[in-house]
Amino acid sequence: MARTQRSDLTLRIALGTIGFLGIGYGVFRILGNQSVSQPLKLAPWLIGAIVLHDFVLTPIVLSIGLVLTRFVEPRARRYIQGGLVTGALVTAIAIPLIYRRGKNLPGKALLERNYAANLALIIAMIAAVTAAAYAVRVMRDRRDQRGIDTNVRPPTVQTSGTPYPNETT
Repeated sequence: MARTQRSDLTLRIALGTIGFLGIGYGVFRILGNQSVSQPLKLAPWLIGAIVLHDFVLTPIVLSIGLVLTRFVEPRARRYIQGGLVTGALVTAIAIPLIYRRGKNLPGKALLERNYAANLALIIAMIAAVTAAAYAVRVMRDRRDQRGIDTNVRPPTVQTSGTPYPNETT
């Protein structure tokens, strides 16, 4: 196995382990304090989030990604698609909260926040970070291209100062 493939595999295993531990910690917190977390009331929300993500947001994101594939250059497309996926994941969490706002007792401060405005702010930040990452990539590519261009001479100038033995000056 090549070195980069091994390091990619190691990174994937490390990230998978972190994700698995995060899920385990969440399950431990939910089941460890059932009087507060109320897992039976949480289950419909989790199922709804899965349905919303898998059957609504994912087809929309894939369709937009297909359109981007046809009309946006590959270098920009990967950044736009990354921002789109990130925005969709954030939206999957925010939509149930936006829907439930104001439907509970006034003492539940968590449901009294303006999730629609917060979602718009987070999506704007995702767009800004995506645009900044793309701008950095463009600048790096230009810098690298300038370095290549300064080392290459046109064919008419590629003569050496020392003549070949059969060449007259």
